[in-house]
Amino acid sequence: MKSNNKIQIAISLALILLIQICQISTKTDNTNKDKDLLKNTITNTNSNTNTNTNSIKSTTTTEKLKTNLKGPSNNLLPLRNSLGHKVKKNSILTKFPMKVKSCDQIAFFPGQYVTDLDDVRLRKNGYYAINAHSLTIYDDKDSNKLIHHVLWANSKKKPAHLNGAKGCLIFDSATDGADVTLCFDSKDKANNVLRVIKDFYKCRMGDNLQPIPKDLIRKLMQVCGANGKIISGKKGPKKFKMNLAGRAGNKWDSNRMVYYQPDPIIVPGTKKN
Repeated sequence: MKSNNKIQIAISLALILLIQICQISTKTDNTNKDKDLLKNTITNTNSNTNTNTNSIKSTTTTEKLKTNLKGPSNNLLPLRNSLGHKVKKNSILTKFPMKVKSCDQIAFFPGQYVTDLDDVRLRKNGYYAINAHSLTIYDDKDSNKLIHHVLWANSKKKPAHLNGAKGCLIFDSATDGADVTLCFDSKDKANNVLRVIKDFYKCRMGDNLQPIPKDLIRKLMQVCGANGKIISGKKGPKKFKMNLAGRAGNKWDSNRMVYYQPDPIIVPGTKKN
């Protein structure tokens, strides 16, 4: 009996030791898992922190870039015309009085626009760009701050002085919204802008704003004579034939203000001059 009791006690002790060993092993595994979990959490946190930091830096950099960006209305290239072509002479008009000498020029200047046509005294500052194609208003010297854009082809009325507002002009907005306005501190500037627009309108009608060559004037005078008789010329009487028949069905001739072609029309497949 004593022998059996000793054996049972020994077995019990062995089982207790085994259970304790298992518990210690489980705790160790759990501890390692906790350590790994903690490590992963710290790693992920650092990663997220770095990502957020990079994101913030990236956003800040982007914001700086956006702040420092200079659009075409803020940094007009003087040797680029209204068509985007490279030219030899400065094509940007910025100083009053402005004089248009070429149809590809751009007038760019500050002015004010009326915010409520019921009270023309309410005005805000803006920047205006005018060329042979359109009128554009910006809130500032920034192409991202566009207020309105009017194509001359869509405008139904000619620009005119705004009644009751000295130094102000009004333009047909070509939309259902309010018309566009432009105000200066003097009527002289307003008249100058009207002359600029008038010259651009001539461009739209086919005038290149260049002096007519004397030789062409002579030929035109020949056409004006009876039966082509020379009215003036150094070579004596001479017949000059010219086909004066209109090109029926040509929409560019019928309404050049709407169908303005800034570049020479080239028929596909023909040789360029």
